[in-house]
Amino acid sequence: MKKLISVCILLSVLFVLLTACQSPGPEQDLGDTYVSESDNQYYFYLSGLLGSPITESEDAYYFEHDHYLYLRDKKTGKCIPLCNKPDCTHDEQAMNPDGSSNCNAFFSNILSLAYYQGNLYIFSTDQTIYEMDASGSTRKELLQMEENASCAMVHRGYLYLSFTDFLSSPENYSEEAMKDMGYRVERYRLDRWDGKPEMIYEKKGEFGQINTLFAYGNQVYIVGGEGHGAVIYNILDRSISDMPPGTNSYMAMAGEKLVYFEPTEGYTGEEPPEELFAAYEKERAVIADREGNIEKETEIPKTYSYLYGFDSLIAADNYIAVAFENTPREERGVRFYDQDGKFIREIKTGNDTMPVLGTDENYLFYLKRGENGEGTELWAIDLHRLDDSNLEGEPFFVPEA
Repeated sequence: MKKLISVCILLSVLFVLLTACQSPGPEQDLGDTYVSESDNQYYFYLSGLLGSPITESEDAYYFEHDHYLYLRDKKTGKCIPLCNKPDCTHDEQAMNPDGSSNCNAFFSNILSLAYYQGNLYIFSTDQTIYEMDASGSTRKELLQMEENASCAMVHRGYLYLSFTDFLSSPENYSEEAMKDMGYRVERYRLDRWDGKPEMIYEKKGEFGQINTLFAYGNQVYIVGGEGHGAVIYNILDRSISDMPPGTNSYMAMAGEKLVYFEPTEGYTGEEPPEELFAAYEKERAVIADREGNIEKETEIPKTYSYLYGFDSLIAADNYIAVAFENTPREERGVRFYDQDGKFIREIKTGNDTMPVLGTDENYLFYLKRGENGEGTELWAIDLHRLDDSNLEGEPFFVPEA
């Protein structure tokens, strides 16, 4: 009898081990909505593409300033370098002759920044992915890429990276040359890191550039590709589905709906700016379901073409109109709308052509030039005060001396 029980226990242990080894990945059905601490922070996904990347945990915000990664404690407001070495000066004294630094917080430049379950994942300009404890106590190199990645994202246990062979416009490639060219998205499992990617999406023999990656719930949005819309990768059944053609632009999530602008009809790219922006004044963003199917039109004009969303709030930034000198620089601002796209108010940011980085439930973040035009500062608009007529942006990130 004892032998029989021992055999049963042994078989049970073997079954558990084999099941673990055959597990397809760490993802579980956590629900088809946003899960804090585990999901891609879709509300910041443009920050690395347009300016300095920002991310957050339950306790802190993380932001790069002058090549150093800082955290701002949400309770105290204190900003400190993300390095726990007791004798580190976090400045040029920690630099080495080869340009490296002994400070954990130092990076040559950061392209993408993500938080996932107690760790930060940093994508640097030298095409290296670093993993770092969110307290700054550990730092290790996960991956050194041999080719340049266009986007990086962390979502529900995986690091996603996109690549393209096309580095210029399509007319520069012959049909013969494109036969062996393409674009793709790979992912790496974080909990059992082996440096080996899994291909989740690939197109060969056609022009395409993946502009952005973001995720919401069980869906990963892969945005880009000449002449067609984005595609959706479902992390549960690993299927790929096409979105409508108009979705190959920057999109925002608001109230579990997508918000985006459709392509300008008849636009060739050769029109003078004044004609283009005259058309933009008449066009409005649309609200769509999670698959990109349009449900209704909003009040948001295309002159405010960069969109950001969190929960029931949509923010629209007129960066493009200012950058192309269609709107005076002193009129740079952000308009706020409810989840139905109805106008709430506008706040002037006074940040010239510096980018907006995104919005969470508390703040809208944007960059602003320092005094005398030197350096950059992180500013924020307090979203809990949108009904305050005197509301303005304020400095948010001020490193300790």
